[in-house]
Amino acid sequence: MKLSDLLEIIWSNMWRRRARTILTMIGVVIGSIAIFVIVSIGNGFQSYVSNQFSSFGDANVITVLPYNSYGQQTTTNNIKKKKLVLNDKSLNELKKLPNVKYCVPIINIQGSIKYKKNELQSNFMGMEMKEYSKDHKLFAGRFPSDGSEECVIGYKLAKYILGGNNSDNITDNQIKDLLRKKVQIVVSRVSDTGEQENKEYSFKISGISLESTSDDFMVKIPLKSVKTLNDWIMEGKGQNSLTYGQINVVVDDVKNISQIEKSINSLGYTASSLKEILDATNTTLNGVKLVIGALGAISLLVSAFGIANTMNMSIYERKKEIGVMKVIGAGLFDIKKIFIGEASAIGFIGGLAGIIIGFIINFIINAALRGYLSSGSSGGNVKIATASVGLVLFVLLFSLFIGFLSGIYPASKAAKLNVIKSIKDE
Repeated sequence: MKLSDLLEIIWSNMWRRRARTILTMIGVVIGSIAIFVIVSIGNGFQSYVSNQFSSFGDANVITVLPYNSYGQQTTTNNIKKKKLVLNDKSLNELKKLPNVKYCVPIINIQGSIKYKKNELQSNFMGMEMKEYSKDHKLFAGRFPSDGSEECVIGYKLAKYILGGNNSDNITDNQIKDLLRKKVQIVVSRVSDTGEQENKEYSFKISGISLESTSDDFMVKIPLKSVKTLNDWIMEGKGQNSLTYGQINVVVDDVKNISQIEKSINSLGYTASSLKEILDATNTTLNGVKLVIGALGAISLLVSAFGIANTMNMSIYERKKEIGVMKVIGAGLFDIKKIFIGEASAIGFIGGLAGIIIGFIINFIINAALRGYLSSGSSGGNVKIATASVGLVLFVLLFSLFIGFLSGIYPASKAAKLNVIKSIKDE
């Protein structure tokens, strides 16, 4: 039997009982929609979570802190010596590790930043700008040189010191006008008499950070300048101001994160990275997505019984047709191909319709979410339901397979019908 003849027979037989075919197909459509929409929402949510995590830092950065028995992930037997402080010796030790591009020592201090009448508490991060600027970009301006008295301020911090409580009305052009303006950084300490002492340092704004959760209210200052501030804060307290609060280790490839973390922990430090948190989160989300997707697949499997029942009923209605086909030379395999083809076509068309409706539902979900979050800064970019090419192919192939599977028994039953008896019964 020619393929064109086979397809013509399948198509005409499908729509001979149009209402029954459509009702049977609805089960496939519902199952396909369930899988498509549920997995799309899972994909979108996973992407959203990953983007939120990325706003907290870089995936190829390992944060190194002094030894912490609660945060340490390496067994005590593997640790050479517990490193309770971070200093220049630690910095040199970490730089020598394989697959490390560079290290950024950081000193964090608390204080406030003043510009004209506005003042806000902030975190000041001292770092080596030459290294840090290699892999980071700014919203406006440039990174300061390591020996300068300049700073980079966060995007939302810039809006606040310009507008105060009306910061939402500040435009990007107004923010850019802050470049080369001077701000006052105020730090404090407690004197020997128990009184609080304040000291102001003047810094010129050289750059504005890109908008992100981790940098919005952060002030980045060259390490040398922060050491000067820290020396004054620690003066007379007998504390070593030459230690670092943390050291950021930048690796050459994200794939090497896990191995380098183990090496750092074994040296006696505590290491953590965004990648391990993101990997754990993605593993959990993939598991949830798999379970929920499986529930949707069950509804598609149930529709298989509907297809099998429809094909089984059509056998009794088409006994004479089957008998005549056998008389004129149709083989058993030809009969099977017709019935399996009809069942597969019902599954495929139902899956295709489910995908089309699924795309419409995804569009409605995303549009409703954008409308709900329109007042937020990222509302217009949120897509909580996203479909991939792989998902479309999976739904199509799975629905086709369900149809194929449903047609095997009816096809075998039709092929085994007695020719004489079939024609005589009619």
